[in-house]
Amino acid sequence: MMSGVLGTRLPGPGSIYVSQQITFTQPVYFGGTITARAEVLERLVERRRVRLSTVCVNQRGDLGWR
Repeated sequence: MMSGVLGTRLPGPGSIYVSQQITFTQPVYFGGTITARAEVLERLVERRRVRLSTVCVNQRGDLGWR
């Protein structure tokens, strides 16, 4: 989900997804609704990169992964 958004929407087409650290805190069940949020933590202009924090929650607002 996150790599698809980062490669096509933020920052946009042609973006390269360099790395990710992920922690799954609970399962996602069939029929659930997941909302993903990304926050820009750091902008590295000279390297043309951004560092993001991402969080996904289910329909009850329970943290799914980060």
